[in-house]
Amino acid sequence: MRKLSEKYMTTANIVNILQQSIVDDIDLQIIRLLATDCRTGYTDIASAVGISTNATKVRTNKMISNGVIQGFRVLVNPATFGYEKLLFLIVKNIDKTIKEQDLFKKIRLLGEVFAYATHFESASIFVIFAKDISQDKIDIVGDLLKPATVETIFGNYRPPTMTVNDSDLEIMKCLLSDPRMSVKDLAQETSLSHKTVARRLEKMRENNVLQFFTIIANLASLRLVGYIEFPALIHVKEPTYQSVVERNTRNYKNI
Repeated sequence: MRKLSEKYMTTANIVNILQQSIVDDIDLQIIRLLATDCRTGYTDIASAVGISTNATKVRTNKMISNGVIQGFRVLVNPATFGYEKLLFLIVKNIDKTIKEQDLFKKIRLLGEVFAYATHFESASIFVIFAKDISQDKIDIVGDLLKPATVETIFGNYRPPTMTVNDSDLEIMKCLLSDPRMSVKDLAQETSLSHKTVARRLEKMRENNVLQFFTIIANLASLRLVGYIEFPALIHVKEPTYQSVVERNTRNYKNI
C-alpha cells in the first residue's frame, strides 16, 4: 500500500505541474503583446485581451514563475557601442561531447553572442555583433569547431539617427537591468526628471537607438501540440525594411 501511495502522489504531482505550466489562449495573447513590446503596461494589455488589469498581472507573474516567460530584453543598437558588423553563424553537426561553455568560448572569438537557437538538435544559429572581423578569423573558428561545419551570413542593421548623451546612457543602463522599469523608477534611478526620461526614451526609440523590447520565452514549456520552434533568416531590401517590419508585426499580433 505504501508503494502504491507513493506512486499515486508522484503522478498527482506531475499532473499538477503540467496543469500549472499549460497556457491558454489569453496567455498566448499576453505573450504576443509582450514579445512585440515588453514595456506595454498591464492596463493596455488587459484592454487588448479583454480581462481585468489585475488578472493580466496575475497571469503574467504566473508565466514568469513557471518559466514560460524567462525574462525581458531590450536591444540597444550595437552601433551605439562600436559594433559595426552583424554576423549570423550557422553551425551544423556539432560534436555532442563538447560542453556548451566551450562552444561559446570559441564562438566569442568572433564577437559578442547576442542570441542563439538550436534547430533539430544537430544545428545551431548564432547572432553575433562584431567590431573587427575577417575571413581569416572566421576560418580559425571554423577549424576550432571541427568536425562541425560552419556557414556565415553577414547582415546589416540601421545605425542610430541621433547622438547619445550621458543621460541616455544612464537610462539605457537601467533598462538593460530591467527593460520594464517604469518612467517613474527610471527618473528616480537616474536623478532625472520624469519629463526628461519620457522624452529621451521616446526619442531613443524613434531614432533606432533602442531597437526593440521583447521577452525571453521558453516555448517548449508551452506544450503546444503540433508546433515546433525554428529560427528564420529573412533578407529584406533597405527601402522596404520598415514597411515589412510593420506588416509582419501586425500579422504576428493576429497569429
